[in-house]
Parts: sequence; structure tokens; C-alpha cells
Amino acid sequence: MAVDIGGTNARFALATHDDGGVRLDKFCKLETDGFASFADAWTQYEGMAGGALPPRAAIAVAAPVRDGCAPMTNHHWTLDEGELRRDLALDDVMIVNDLA
Repeated sequence: MAVDIGGTNARFALATHDDGGVRLDKFCKLETDGFASFADAWTQYEGMAGGALPPRAAIAVAAPVRDGCAPMTNHHWTLDEGELRRDLALDDVMIVNDLA
């Protein structure tokens, strides 16, 4: 999974390796204000994508990331790698600052 989160929108896409590159499919943009948490937005996207999502995610967020945690400065969400692994049953998740 590839996810880009800003204060206004969360953009989701299925990412697959294809001939040495990465291909993004099933792109969707959701308004962050419509969801109490990132996990709620993930669940909405999962339903729109038609089923279980891959167990790995790379998430770029418009916030500083420290020790796998990103409290957003322009929205009420806080993303935490450990919580996302647990709550979304992910094998691997990486949160990075969107400018990194």
C-alpha cells in the first residue's frame, strides 16, 4: 500500500512491483475530515478497493515523524507504526515525513 496524508486529503493506492518499477492502481482520495482516524479511512478504502489490502504499507504524512509516530500538525490524527500494525493487521508499516 502507498498512502499520502495531508491535512485535507488522504490518498491511497495499491502499489505493486512491475518490471523493475512500481505501479500504482486503484487510486482513491478521501477527505480526512470525514474520518475520526486513519484506521477508519483505511477501512473505507479497503471496502472501495474490493477486499483485503496488502499487509505492508508506506505512509507519507505532512507531519514530523519521531520513533515511528507522527502527530499531525494540521489535522487531529496521530499515526503510530505499532498501533497501525496491531489495528490493521499489517506485517510491516513505515511512516515517513512527506518531504523526506
